[in-house]
Amino acid sequence: MKKRCQWVPKGDTLYEKYHDEEWGVRIYDDRRLFEFL
Repeated sequence: MKKRCQWVPKGDTLYEKYHDEEWGVRIYDDRRLFEFL
């Protein structure tokens, strides 16, 4: 079982996927970074 932040609801696969694959992952691509602005 993977340790996740408390804000991730247990059993919510969308939040779990976001937490595991996007949250806190550094972005080096300028175009991708611009999407978040």
